[in-house]
Amino acid sequence: MQYLMIHDIRPEYFDLNLDQYRLTFDDGLFSQYYYYPLYQDHPEKLTYFIATSFIHPGPARSMFSGQYIPYLKPKKYMYRSFIEQRFDHFMTIEELQELAAKPNVQIGVHSHLHDVILARRHARKRKPLSKWKLERFQNSSQIG
Repeated sequence: MQYLMIHDIRPEYFDLNLDQYRLTFDDGLFSQYYYYPLYQDHPEKLTYFIATSFIHPGPARSMFSGQYIPYLKPKKYMYRSFIEQRFDHFMTIEELQELAAKPNVQIGVHSHLHDVILARRHARKRKPLSKWKLERFQNSSQIG
């Protein structure tokens, strides 16, 4: 069985046959909770790796009822989280608890913090450091 890691869920993912994969979801994004009804019959357990610093108190919002929500690129939701202190694109504690109670769901801890790379360029990809990291660590002498 192969694993497939998913961040923010795009509507076009539902056109794919994912039954041959063990699905893991990264960071605890709201879209992962919202679209759970579309994955609830997946033949394998669904594993949600949660970055716990992004999960905040709040009521459970509605799950999918036919309306697709906008896709958000990781650099955008990370900017909103670390720079704007907005966490509405992540699950709430109640949503995480509701998801954890599902029989085909297991919860794993991703990390508590998610912003520890201080190099100006990512070592593997050789791309510039994300805008949110530059702003968050602008006064740090550790950025090379």
